Amino acid sequence: MKKTLLALTALIMPLAASAATTVEWASPENYKDAYSSSAKSDNSRQVVLDSLEAFIIKQADARLAEGQNLKIVVKDVDLAGEYEPWTDYKDTRIIKGAYFARISFDYVLTDKSGEELKSGSEVIVNKLLTQPSLPDRDEIAPYLRDSLRSWFAREL
Repeated sequence: MKKTLLALTALIMPLAASAATTVEWASPENYKDAYSSSAKSDNSRQVVLDSLEAFIIKQADARLAEGQNLKIVVKDVDLAGEYEPWTDYKDTRIIKGAYFARISFDYVLTDKSGEELKSGSEVIVNKLLTQPSLPDRDEIAPYLRDSLRSWFAREL
């Protein structure tokens, strides 16, 4: 049994060491609009945050050089559109000009020794109310995904 645990630990350690991106959610209960349904419950918010976290990690890790680490602290999320529960489509986001997708965050990029390479605060607003790119169209927060993908390509 001890040998099995030791072997599993040896397998897991390199995976933990290669984890380059971390995402923290600063006071998500105060985010303007990070819900997957008009219910606006903690579970509905968590669905959105889990989806965005996986996307952010995938995008960032694909662009980081070996040994680099990126820490992102998300301060606010506002998905494109609004729910209009008084309509027949209460769980459908209605996209109008005033309801742009928006995310704000702080970030720190470090090298393998922990030295800071780059840091800052960002507010990304997607004002292009055009159809999101095909891979994101059916995903949670497609407009934010488009904007974040562009930011990662430009900044990393």
